[in-house]
Amino acid sequence: MKRERNTREAEAERYIGLDVHKHYITVGGMNAQPEIVLRPRAVEMERFKTWAEVNLRKTDEVVLEATTNTWAIYDMLLALVKRVVVAHPAEVKQIANSRVKTDNQDVIRLVRLLIAEIVPEVWVPLVEVRQLRALISYRWQLVKMSTAIQNRMHSLLPRHNIQAPQGKLDTGENRAGWEQVKLSELENLRLKQELKTLRLVRENLVEVEKELGRLSNSERWGSQAV
Repeated sequence: MKRERNTREAEAERYIGLDVHKHYITVGGMNAQPEIVLRPRAVEMERFKTWAEVNLRKTDEVVLEATTNTWAIYDMLLALVKRVVVAHPAEVKQIANSRVKTDNQDVIRLVRLLIAEIVPEVWVPLVEVRQLRALISYRWQLVKMSTAIQNRMHSLLPRHNIQAPQGKLDTGENRAGWEQVKLSELENLRLKQELKTLRLVRENLVEVEKELGRLSNSERWGSQAV
């Protein structure tokens, strides 16, 4: 075990930590001794790819926490460094708990965990798996939008003791029934726009579900569902 550790340290010259934010990334690095070899600094997000290509090495090991924009950074780093580790943010906080929290300190803590081989890693899905997950999540968002619109529409009518048209909204005669509802000028404007938005949401939902259906029968995913 000790020999494997020494071999790994010789091959990996530096251990780099990234604290990823929306508009910038704080970077810092240490060697195995451990000594600071890259003092923590903030790099603007739009400049990070260029910075990484210039400053990172093929022998570097990099750690960053999982967040909303982690995967694009992860994919880009794979071609530049030896190893990229994605850490579970909640578990990192439990391991490296501190009352004082700054970006620079967070980066160094991540690096120390990487050197000690105790980073709580998360599973990194393949690109196509991430894309499929995102599409499924988007479908769920469309469903919630559709439900929210219908709830808002139905909430308008009881205030005026008006019975809502029966059946599904925005279909054939039902749509005509909703369009004939007489409310105040402003409420009618709102109702008209809700109907237009609902139709668009449902059109998008149908398109997404068709694509999910196609994927479920494709060779890539269909064989896993058998």
